[in-house]
Amino acid sequence: MTRRELEILFRDGEITVRRSADGNLPFRYRFGVRTLLKALFPGQKRYALLCYRSVQETMPRWRSIEMEPLYHRVPDRLLHICRSAILDLEEYEHLRQEVGNLWTYVADASLMSAEALADPSKPSFAPYSAATAAGASLGSPDESIYTPEDTDFSIEPDLLDTHAYVAMDFAGCLWNENSDPQARRAYWLRFIKQDAPEIAEMAWQELVGELKRS
Repeated sequence: MTRRELEILFRDGEITVRRSADGNLPFRYRFGVRTLLKALFPGQKRYALLCYRSVQETMPRWRSIEMEPLYHRVPDRLLHICRSAILDLEEYEHLRQEVGNLWTYVADASLMSAEALADPSKPSFAPYSAATAAGASLGSPDESIYTPEDTDFSIEPDLLDTHAYVAMDFAGCLWNENSDPQARRAYWLRFIKQDAPEIAEMAWQELVGELKRS
């Protein structure tokens, strides 16, 4: 695996997003980002940090929603786990147990956001994106369960990648009639042209320093 392969992936992904009617970046490109980052920088930390930074984009909307504190704290707690795993602040086994416990609240927290916003078609997916970011920081789910042929429609919803959920926060579900292709395209272009390349190019210590200040 080489940086050139990653550059080609970014280039082809951008072309695909621009040409796509729904503005989506197909799963094979997102899976490619994960596997190439892991090949170039052994371990899951760079990819997990990409997930962490992406989820942070959705948090201002989430924090503006009023709901029961038990559920409202779920994304922040999961992001704390993600950060702790990346920085090796706590034992992974303990963090895995915490993620497992919090997953039981994820779906309800997202549904409650829709109720609070009085729009059942546009919930916040921050609980899901934070949960999958925390999972990514702990190497879960294993890459072996996926194939490059998988699509957003063939993967079990709980096994979608973090960035699929972040895109939903900006543009709605891909399969909903009221989703916003232009907002989805804008997000994926930023992801494939800026966010992912930056994670691949920055020195690790610089990335860690930024995370420690967050």
